Amino acid sequence: MKTIMAIDDDEDFLLTFARLIKSFGYNCYPLANGHNLIGEINQMNPSLIFMDVFLKDQDGRDLCRELHERSRYRYIPIVMMSGLDLADKDLECMPGSLFMRKPFNIPKLKNLISNLVD
Repeated sequence: MKTIMAIDDDEDFLLTFARLIKSFGYNCYPLANGHNLIGEINQMNPSLIFMDVFLKDQDGRDLCRELHERSRYRYIPIVMMSGLDLADKDLECMPGSLFMRKPFNIPKLKNLISNLVD
């Protein structure tokens, strides 16, 4: 079974998202922050990462950039997410990643995941 990693500082959202991912037939590995992201990725080997753009004490865009700069992790698809209405300029610094606005359209989310990992 493929593993999807989810990084969000909203614990309620993270719990709900993890349940939803599991209902789609995937493992979900939730993280409340990205402080040890490289170590967590090495341990869990996710097929896909969902990451909040604005974490409490980190910028998800910086974490996304860091992963894309490392050839070992560049192959992992990253879907950045936010409940805020972001301008295109806010998303420019996330090359190679996708963006979804929260709350999700569940059928679209399921289809996106299927297209990225199956």
